[in-house]
Amino acid sequence: MARAPLAALQAFVLAAQYKNLSRAAERLNLTVSALSHQIRALEQRLGQRLFDRGPRGVTLTAHGERLLDAVASPLDAIERALAPVKTS
Repeated sequence: MARAPLAALQAFVLAAQYKNLSRAAERLNLTVSALSHQIRALEQRLGQRLFDRGPRGVTLTAHGERLLDAVASPLDAIERALAPVKTS
């Protein structure tokens, strides 16, 4: 199996935290369409819907909640590990 799509996981986590695709896309410097494509590709890879999309934003499905619990902390750890080596 191919490696996990880290960019899509990061997009998923931000969308889940903000409960809003527009705000998450802005934070990642993406269009809402690009962010939505990443999330849909992740959903297809997992074979599960991760969000319920509504007129006032998104809410996590039960599968989405489990994924968020599993990946949010490790992604934060990766960001902290990279911080000392990032160029300013």
